[in-house]
Amino acid sequence: TDSLRRGFSMTMMQGLAKLKDTPWDKLTEWDRTHLARKGIDEADWGVINQAQITQHNGRDFLTPEAIAASGDPRAEQVISKVLGFITDESEYAVVNPDLTTRAASTWGGQQAGTGTGELARLTMQFKSFPIAMLTRHWRRMLEGTKGLEGAPLMANPAAYGFALAVTSLGLGAMAFQAKQMINGKDPVDMGTAKFWSRAFAQGGGAGFIGDILLSDTTSDRSSLDTLSRMAMGPTYGAVADVFDLTKGNVDEYIAGKDTHAGAEAARFVKSNTPYVNLWYAKAVIDHSFTHALQENLSPGYLSRMQQRARKEYGQNYWWRPGASFDEMRAPDMGAAIGQ
Repeated sequence: TDSLRRGFSMTMMQGLAKLKDTPWDKLTEWDRTHLARKGIDEADWGVINQAQITQHNGRDFLTPEAIAASGDPRAEQVISKVLGFITDESEYAVVNPDLTTRAASTWGGQQAGTGTGELARLTMQFKSFPIAMLTRHWRRMLEGTKGLEGAPLMANPAAYGFALAVTSLGLGAMAFQAKQMINGKDPVDMGTAKFWSRAFAQGGGAGFIGDILLSDTTSDRSSLDTLSRMAMGPTYGAVADVFDLTKGNVDEYIAGKDTHAGAEAARFVKSNTPYVNLWYAKAVIDHSFTHALQENLSPGYLSRMQQRARKEYGQNYWWRPGASFDEMRAPDMGAAIGQ
């Protein structure tokens, strides 16, 4: 993440170096407006005009050293503004929570250690990125400055929104398919509306609103339970799992139903144990002992896993639950296009 931001920042420095010799009144209306929004005015740009460009590998960069070399007494102040401009733009390119996001994530800045503050942090856990998508990209889209002289295509709110949706959808589709294969499943058929709704939610372009609206409510849990877990965070989900594991199984036992308490307990412990769910280790750990443990505690558990995959997405496993290393095959990539 930091490497991507550094790369984008260097690209910004190159872009500013190309504009460095342009007088303020010769900049496009778009450039002047964009710079002014970041606190860089005509006087500041005059200092930048005097900068001594830094060269690296035959390319020009507007670096802090380049601005300092101008010798202008306001150079340090201008450096601060330019670095703030570059840093803020880099956090659009590689999304990072801003002050608005942090305020929303703490319910207006509720103090840590207080009841309300801790409740806010538990409820909003892992929601910083989707909120940042709203406060950064959605806000920039809605505040688009189309019509300014020199404005790029992406300044148009419709074009910005379309690009954001397509990018989120494409990246979400790749991430969703990668998760399926990491879990030992063949890719999902991409010719269904269900796949693309999941891909859109996975991409994060719609923020946490998309996560809630497009959450998968076809699992064993009720729709209300699934949505509650999405809205209230993982801590609520863990508490709900403990409730299901204890009182839920007691109620099933009293009703004469098969509780599967052992398998549910094993799944709960695994879900809350550090490191065992790391993407590069999960499949090996599962096939080494977790699948066998769950099958022993609840006979038929692995068969139900495969049936659920076929029911939800028509999927098969390239590495069946409980199968040995010798029994695996290559993922069926043709399944992604319905073959």
